[in-house]
Amino acid sequence: MWQDITRRIYDRLPPLSAVPFDDWFQSLYRRFGEPSAWRFYDDVVSVLGDLRSRGLKIGIVSNWDTRLKLICDGLGLTPLVDFIVISAEVGVRKPDPGIFRLALDKAGVRPEEAMHVGDLPEEDAEGARRAGVRPVLIDRKRRITPEGVPAGVLRVTSLAELIPLL
Repeated sequence: MWQDITRRIYDRLPPLSAVPFDDWFQSLYRRFGEPSAWRFYDDVVSVLGDLRSRGLKIGIVSNWDTRLKLICDGLGLTPLVDFIVISAEVGVRKPDPGIFRLALDKAGVRPEEAMHVGDLPEEDAEGARRAGVRPVLIDRKRRITPEGVPAGVLRVTSLAELIPLL
């Protein structure tokens, strides 16, 4: 998957042709597997802490590969959540409702008791809805037009906006 995505980028940037694709890809793949390549938004730690203090179960449901666990560990995110469901490990990707069902099982809740927050209208919002989970789109940079938000899906620009929705 990552090779396909990066190949499309590589092919669109003529200056990269001076570097063999395989070398460029391996370097990029290694770099984005390192926790130091990532950072939290300012509201993440405080909001997750607030939600946990309320006794809510928090999980990560991601269309990523197994490097995500090392990244979460390295960033200090793992202790802030109850579970991590990674598509590469479970064999199903969002928007398939199956990945959401796995998360619901781990959380020990029914779909109507859950909320999924994600940044992609189809994978996150529609996927959650198909699984019977309340979808919320997070649009931190306000890039999703109103037409891009599926009907009945709430849109927030920060995690802090989730608190009154619970």
